[in-house]
Amino acid sequence: MSRTASSETTTSSTTSVSYRCVCGRSFELNPSVGGHCPSCHRDIPSAAFAEEMSATMSLSSIEGKTQWEFATDQGQDDPHIGLKLDHFLLEKRIGEGGMGVVYRALDTSLQRYVAVKVLRRGIATNSSNHHIEQLLQEAIAQARLNHPNIVTIYYVGSHNDEPFLAMELTSGKTVAQQAKEQPLPFQTIIHLAVQIVDALRHASHFGIVHGDIKPSNLLIAGPSRIKLGDFGLARLVSEDQQQKPVSGTPNYFAPELLAGKDNSPQSDMYALGITLFELTFQKLPYDLQGDTLMKKLETHKTAAVQFPTPWPASVPMAWQAVLLKLLAKSPEDRYASYDDLLNELQSLIPAGTTIAGFAPRSAAFIFDQLLLFLFALPLFIWTALAQQTSLADNWGWTSWPSALGLLLLPFLYIGLISSGRRSLGRILFQLRVVNSYGLPLDRQKMMLREFMRCLPVITLTWGAFATTNSITNTFVVVFVIANIATMLIRRTGLALHDYLVGSSVVLDLSPSKNQQASNLTSYIRSL
Repeated sequence: MSRTASSETTTSSTTSVSYRCVCGRSFELNPSVGGHCPSCHRDIPSAAFAEEMSATMSLSSIEGKTQWEFATDQGQDDPHIGLKLDHFLLEKRIGEGGMGVVYRALDTSLQRYVAVKVLRRGIATNSSNHHIEQLLQEAIAQARLNHPNIVTIYYVGSHNDEPFLAMELTSGKTVAQQAKEQPLPFQTIIHLAVQIVDALRHASHFGIVHGDIKPSNLLIAGPSRIKLGDFGLARLVSEDQQQKPVSGTPNYFAPELLAGKDNSPQSDMYALGITLFELTFQKLPYDLQGDTLMKKLETHKTAAVQFPTPWPASVPMAWQAVLLKLLAKSPEDRYASYDDLLNELQSLIPAGTTIAGFAPRSAAFIFDQLLLFLFALPLFIWTALAQQTSLADNWGWTSWPSALGLLLLPFLYIGLISSGRRSLGRILFQLRVVNSYGLPLDRQKMMLREFMRCLPVITLTWGAFATTNSITNTFVVVFVIANIATMLIRRTGLALHDYLVGSSVVLDLSPSKNQQASNLTSYIRSL
């Protein structure tokens, strides 16, 4: 099924266009406002029109079907191997989940390999035609998503009474498989989290909730690319209305779903929180207790998060606050939107791990000190002239403003840097000061670090209007020599003040030249 609209279909358009819903109903819709399908009542948010939609394929009619045949759970004796579903030839069984079995298949029409998923035996036979159609409509909705971190659906249909989905074939493992072989470092986990949240945010623009976030549904599609699969496939409703319908995986089940609430972005956030906790600490945040499934699920309502003690040195403490908010028992206590969550995650992305060498650090230091000296030079001259014209070697009132400026100038610079701004020297030489996790240094440590770094200029400016003793001068000279010697002798390239405050200077190669120029311009304007 596809969407048909005129070329004016944009978010700024005020003209109604013809929109074809995934249920098959066509109706007029204003792209700038959105609306609801008059047939299935699906919410059509206006944000959906701001993003490109992938064209979807036709859904074969499943009306009147009562019995379905699906892939068995026997690997080598699987009767579907070699079967052709429409133009997809099933060649090899490559995976399975709670709702279906996945095969590698050859798309004979385009001569490419794809993944074909059919429902498990018993899923459809225990469900009404309406529920199966609802399930396939969710797959059609996913096919409209166009995002680098979402598995692309190519085709939705049924063949000889068997519904199936044809989708993008990824060559890598799942994150669950990779984590079992080797624990993931925090830097990998945070980049993974950003990609998944961005994918979920994109899906939310189309009113789609995943419903089954877990490591086995995260597919490794490249050296630095994660794809999210199985959108909506856990939403099948049981035909037994006497029992509360439960969809999802018990270990990742949000507490509010037990109270009958629908899946929401916040319930996906909860499952994401458990997933990230599991990947970070190689265990679940709590063990599900009980002798029945419902009792085990009730654990999500009451159990407290069990963080490891002592806290791992390789994980920043700020990660705990993110996980606690994702795992809040009430959805209202989690992040209000994916934008808020994404901003929080991006603040924890390490700046880099490549320690800057002696040459760029020295060049940035000299540049910053010369810049400070140039700012201070007019004040030096004014102070000297004012002192020469003062009577009886007493300071006249005209000399105090310049003296006060000389005193405060280094501290003004230190205040700007400790508030999060980068010095011009670091911007030009692409350097960034970080802590041991690659994150920005906290304000107090940054202030102390910059004070030690600026000791020569501070001593020089104070000496312009006050005599410094030999002990002070000797200490400053020794400290500067020790700083330089430490950088040259130690393999890490860290200066003495870096060891004292636990900081590192790393290369920041991510911004483009245009971004650097923009950062430099913004910095100058902010001064």
